[in-house]
Parts: sequence; structure tokens; C-alpha cells
Amino acid sequence: MTHNPDSSKLIVGDAVDAAIESDMLNGVYAYWKSLLRDGGLPSRVDIEPWKIPNYLPFVNLVDVYWVDETTRRYRHRLLGTELVERFRESTDEWFDEVYTAEHLAAQLQAYDLAATTHEANLDTVIVVTQGATGMFETVYRRLMMPLASDGEQVDVLFLVFEFEQYDPDFHGRLSLHRPFMQRNEAR
Repeated sequence: MTHNPDSSKLIVGDAVDAAIESDMLNGVYAYWKSLLRDGGLPSRVDIEPWKIPNYLPFVNLVDVYWVDETTRRYRHRLLGTELVERFRESTDEWFDEVYTAEHLAAQLQAYDLAATTHEANLDTVIVVTQGATGMFETVYRRLMMPLASDGEQVDVLFLVFEFEQYDPDFHGRLSLHRPFMQRNEAR
């Protein structure tokens, strides 16, 4: 399995507006921007699910735990039903305990950037996986928006995924996660 979030194509801050090409991502991004308050970030409790019902299956809330000023750990707080269907259930699981080292290394730049710059980012992720019938490429756009309980320090990331290429017959086989035995050994 290989991962290709092209960091040169990671779009940050004001450039996100112009880069969003879909109604779905544009709708969620406009909603998040409407929650910004006097230069401060919105909080998780500001998100009102009934205002974005069509996007909920593709939403991922990620807790950000600041170990110190330069080190963060991430944990899935909530995964929408479509994300569970396409990947697997990983609510309440720490990224560094559940994901392969390859996947984690490829993804952390975007998470760290949103947590430290307080700006939204948008990227395209390509995951190539070996399946029973050969190689398959899953392609998705991921919009990541920071949230902060105090308006300042990011403590949750609000993500929305839009799949551009996905084989429904490939369900549950995106092997981004460590095997169960390795997860237990990581603890």
C-alpha cells in the first residue's frame, strides 16, 4: 500500500476558497467560516449538525492533544458513517496507535499545519492498495478546519472527505491501520 498526499498541493488559508471545486466542500467550508468569531476560531460546540445534515456521513472530528509546544497527538472523536464504511470504525483511537507508520508520516503534515497555523487546509490523498483482484487507487479530497474551545488553541479538527475515486467492492480493505496485534504492542 502506498500513500500520496502531495504536500506540494496542500492548499492553506485564503487559497482554499479558490481551490474548492465541489458544492459539498464549499458548503461545509462556508459554514465553518460563518462560525469564525472576531478573529478567533469556532469551538466544537458551535457546530450544529442539523445545519449540515448532508455532510455528516463524511465528517471526521479529531481531538488534538498538545503534549508540549511542538508535539501533538491526534485521536478520532467521531467518524461519519460513510468514513466507517470506506475505512473502518476507529472512534476513540489514537492515530499513532492505529495507523501504519507510512500512513501516519504521510498525513501528519496537514494535521500539524491546521493545528499550528489556525488555518483550514485542503489536499488530495491517493491511497493505493493491493486487493484480491489487483491494485486499486482510492482518491479523496480532504478539507480540514481547526476548532478551539477558547478561540485560540486548536483542540479539535473538523474534517470533511469527498471521494473522487472509490470502488465500493473494495469496502473495508483500505489497509491504513496496523494489524490488531501491532496496535496492542504499541500501547
